[in-house]
Amino acid sequence: MVTAAERQQQHGGKVVIRLNHNHRRQAFEKLDPCTAFLYAPYTVSALLAGLALLAYYGDVLGWKASASAAGSSEHNAAAGLWAAVLVFLGYSVVQGPRTSMVRPHPALWRLVHGAAVLYVLLLVWLLFQTAQDARQFMKHLDPSLGVEVTYRDYGSACALWHPGSGSWDWSNVVSALDVFVLAHSLGWWGKALLIRNTPLLWAYSIGFELLEATFAHMLPNFNECWWDSWLLDVALCNSLGIYAGMATVHWLDCKYKNYNWQGLSELHGLVPRASRGLAQLLPYSWSKLDWSIASSPKRCLQSLLVVACFLTVEVNSFFLKFALWIHPPQHTLVWGRLLLWTLVGAPAVREYYEFIQGEGGTAGYALAGASGAAGGGVVFHKLGTFAWVAAAMLALETMLAIKFGRGLYPKPWPHAVLASWAVAVVVAVTLLAVWQLRLWRRQRGKAASATAQQQQQQQQQQQQQHRQNDHVKQQ
Repeated sequence: MVTAAERQQQHGGKVVIRLNHNHRRQAFEKLDPCTAFLYAPYTVSALLAGLALLAYYGDVLGWKASASAAGSSEHNAAAGLWAAVLVFLGYSVVQGPRTSMVRPHPALWRLVHGAAVLYVLLLVWLLFQTAQDARQFMKHLDPSLGVEVTYRDYGSACALWHPGSGSWDWSNVVSALDVFVLAHSLGWWGKALLIRNTPLLWAYSIGFELLEATFAHMLPNFNECWWDSWLLDVALCNSLGIYAGMATVHWLDCKYKNYNWQGLSELHGLVPRASRGLAQLLPYSWSKLDWSIASSPKRCLQSLLVVACFLTVEVNSFFLKFALWIHPPQHTLVWGRLLLWTLVGAPAVREYYEFIQGEGGTAGYALAGASGAAGGGVVFHKLGTFAWVAAAMLALETMLAIKFGRGLYPKPWPHAVLASWAVAVVVAVTLLAVWQLRLWRRQRGKAASATAQQQQQQQQQQQQQHRQNDHVKQQ
């Protein structure tokens, strides 16, 4: 986090960057002697080990006796590509950018950043392919892909009451209660840990169901029964996940108020040391995220932008699976993308929160010698590394979903959907405009009151000065 004094520090009239990870510095200042070696850079050792591995597997000294042992051209091309990926990930672990994340180890988050950059490059490459070529490319990742699949329609049998038999049929509801209910609840528990705000989480929950109804004519997966969307999803899974997640957030708020991390050398016994080892998976520090949604229309929109990004990530998953023929839903690529987004989203949400708070994420730019800031400098806030990469990933995925989806959805937009969203946009814009006008009036009233009070104080000071002058003249 960057302090105002550091952001506004002058440095020869140039743009300077001031980095100040307070909790990061504290974590490294309190390294335990037993585990301090794990935080050493080892940059030279990593370079030498990497070069040695490349020399061996690249057959620099001709250890592979024959051309058949060396492999085919296709095999060599794939091996070289994966070797380049591993080299980049290795470079990211050793020399990647520093972030505010220090647990369980900073190297993990540098690895996550490197994987996110590679994912961005893959999305850029796919952006220049046709939909058919992109589908066939998926065969290189999994030979079972590249084949058109038929997706299940979840809204084909929604009736619970059968008038003919005069009885209730709960078999459809029972069949929907599978392992995905637990996964759904755990997912919302994790989202609560990232966003840490109940109103935003409920806006996210309801917003996704509205998007499912909006795109139900395009994707079969979005065509769900009303009880599946609003009872099983919102009322059951989402509410359980949000409640458990916010309870965990409150527990962490209390836990980290007066928590003292102890090193392994300070503990005695197997159980205390094992507990401390497991605690390494917890964050080193924990901060409340006060989104202040009701403070102003601008802050409300900035907070809702987080919800919009989360919703876009979720919707993109369905559209990309449909366009690229990725099946089944629990495919490794789907889970890998979800894991990457989770690891990137954890620091990205925090960095975006610091950015809109005016803390500049992990850095701030101070332009000395310019007017408009205390100390003669203008402060420019910098969006954090993970938030920047997450924005790039989100934008590129959306571009691919739009490009590869051309011609896949022949059904026209339902008039009810278009009319509903038009009304919602008009109402939202009207409410925000009224809110902003009332805020401006209140600010102008306060400014006028402050000006009047200042003028009154000046008049009182002038009158007092006149009295003192008159008293001096009389003497």
